[in-house]
Amino acid sequence: MIKYVGLGILLLFSSCNLIHIIHRNFPDISDYKIFTQVIIRHASTPYEFHKRNENILLPPVKDWVITKTGKEASPYSKSVEQFLEETKTTSLLIVRGDSLIYENYFNGFDRSTTSQHFSLTKAVISLLTGIAIGEGKISGLDQPISNYIPMYASDDRGKVTIGQLLNMTAGFDCNDYDDQLRFIRVYYADDPIKFISKRKLRYSPGNKFAYSSFNSILLGMCLEKAFGQPLNTLIQDKIWTRIGTSFDASIGVYEDNTPMAFGGLASYPVDLVKFGRLVAKGGNWNGDQIVPSDYIDGCRSKSEENGKTWRYSRGFWLDCYSCLKKEEIETLKWPERSKNCNDENQLFGGGYRGQILFIDVKKQLIILRLGTGDARKSWSLSISKLAELL
Repeated sequence: MIKYVGLGILLLFSSCNLIHIIHRNFPDISDYKIFTQVIIRHASTPYEFHKRNENILLPPVKDWVITKTGKEASPYSKSVEQFLEETKTTSLLIVRGDSLIYENYFNGFDRSTTSQHFSLTKAVISLLTGIAIGEGKISGLDQPISNYIPMYASDDRGKVTIGQLLNMTAGFDCNDYDDQLRFIRVYYADDPIKFISKRKLRYSPGNKFAYSSFNSILLGMCLEKAFGQPLNTLIQDKIWTRIGTSFDASIGVYEDNTPMAFGGLASYPVDLVKFGRLVAKGGNWNGDQIVPSDYIDGCRSKSEENGKTWRYSRGFWLDCYSCLKKEEIETLKWPERSKNCNDENQLFGGGYRGQILFIDVKKQLIILRLGTGDARKSWSLSISKLAELL
C-alpha cells in the first residue's frame, strides 16, 4: 500500500521540483536561498527613523497575546522578550510617527538578516498596481487580464479583471485553503506557465471571495506586461528606492523568470516598516506622492460589492482585534467578527508563519512581527491588540 501512495505522490508532483518538496516539506522563511533571486536595489540615501536610546517597555504578555483558538495567553511570568524568543519570533519593530520606539531581534536574527516574507509580498504588489493605475499603464481595476495574458483571451478566464485578482474574487480553481496540494505544486513548479494554462474557473468572476496566491502570480505577470519591465525593477524604481530603504531586497523567480509575486519578496525588517510608513502616510513619502491616495483609501475599504469580503481589500487584511464583537472581547469566542470596527483606520499585511505588518493610520503606528513560525498564536489579533495598548 505504501509504495502505491508513494507512486501517487510522484505522479502528483511530476511537474515540480521533487527534491525541494522532499527536503523542505513546507515553505520556510529561508526559502529565498533555494529559489533564483533577482535584486531590488536600495535607496541611494537611506531614510533614518528617529531612534530612542532604549526600547519602550511593552505591556505584559497576558494583556495582548491571543492564541489561535481565540483565547488569551495564560499568565506569563517571564519578560516580553523571553516570550518572543520562545515563540519563534525573529524581529519585532514598532514605529510611532517617524520614531522607531522598539526594535529587537531574536533567535539569531539581527538588523542585517534577511528573510522571505510570503504573502506580505501581496501588499507590495498591490501598491505597485496602484502606481500603474496612477500612471495610466493600467486603465483601472476593471481592466480585463486578457489584455496581458493572451492564453486566457479566448474563454471566460479573460474576463477576470485586475481588481478581482487584487480582491481575491477571480474565481480560479486554485485557492490556498481548499487546494493546498495544488498550491504546493505551483510554489515548487518547474514550469509555472504550463500550470497557469491549465487553471479553470471554479466560480464566476466577481461573485465569491477565495484567497488565492495564484491570483497574485497572474497580477505580477500583468504588471510586467503593462510596464514592459521585470517585476523586481518595477518594485525597485517605483517604490524601494523612493522610500529610503537601507538594504537591497530580492524577489524569487521561476526558471522561466516568472516572478513569485504571491510571496517571494525577501528583505530586511527596517525596510518593511518604511514600506508600512508609506501606507500610513496615504502613499506619500516626504512630499512625493508615490501611490495615489485614493488607491490607499481603497486598501482600507470594507465594501462587500462584487463578491468582495469586508475582511480583505487589495492585498491587505482588515479584520483586526477591534473587529471582535463586544461580547467576544469579553469571552474571546472564535472567530466571529464585525465589519463595523475602527472606522477603517487599521489594516495589515499578513504572511505564512506569522509575518505581520500592522498599520494604524490614525495613530500613525506601525508594528512588524516576523518569525520562523506562529507558535500557535494569532499574531494578527495579538499585534493589533498590542497597538490598542500603545
